[in-house]
Amino acid sequence: MEHTFHSELVGTQRYAGTPMIAGQGMQVMQPLLNSFQYSALIRIRAICNWKTDPNVMTQRAWHVDVPFDCTTAIYYLHDSDALTLFKDGDNEPFECETKANRLVEFPSQYQHAVSPMTKPNRRVLINFNFIRAVQTSEDMTIISHGMCDQHPMS
Repeated sequence: MEHTFHSELVGTQRYAGTPMIAGQGMQVMQPLLNSFQYSALIRIRAICNWKTDPNVMTQRAWHVDVPFDCTTAIYYLHDSDALTLFKDGDNEPFECETKANRLVEFPSQYQHAVSPMTKPNRRVLINFNFIRAVQTSEDMTIISHGMCDQHPMS
């Protein structure tokens, strides 16, 4: 399941007349957005993956979110045993645990996928694609950090 809050093609105007999405939804995300120091938002999506069928325990397909260089960030809303897997070209894949209030930033051209999940019943995250106002040397590495104790979505 997926819900798009913002798309570069239509911004939040796609949802005009739907205040929870166009107004409150974007306002709730503002603390995260402010931390990105972006010059352009490409897309913001909420993604919900359901528990994996125990008879079909395969990872999701490798993919990139957008076909050009920018920054991708994943904000995990709760803990899960699913891992986000990353690979950069021919390098060995590496992984990141799904932990509540963790924000992971990485170059958008890193391929990523999700490992099978057995708990909890669903894994919810918010995916951001954006162009930074100022590029830094850190943009070429994975940056993972916890957010404040207060859940920004509550």
